[in-house]
Amino acid sequence: MSSSASSSAAGSSRHPDPDDGRITIAALTEEGFARVVAAAPTHLRSVRALVLDPLGPADRRALARISAKLRTRPSDLGAAN
Repeated sequence: MSSSASSSAAGSSRHPDPDDGRITIAALTEEGFARVVAAAPTHLRSVRALVLDPLGPADRRALARISAKLRTRPSDLGAAN
């Protein structure tokens, strides 16, 4: 693969970060995004069936509480690092 922009048949593109050559930027192409959108209903049904449906009410409340904490970033808490 060359150091210039490249595309993948999988619906994504990769190219070096222009500001930091150590970093590779990956992005979905329009085709890749369309594939994600098309797969979403099946993915959501699977997540519900395999992850959420087996949980009782107490477990769902615990999952909601834990998920809220995971969405919190250190900067949201005023942490210096």
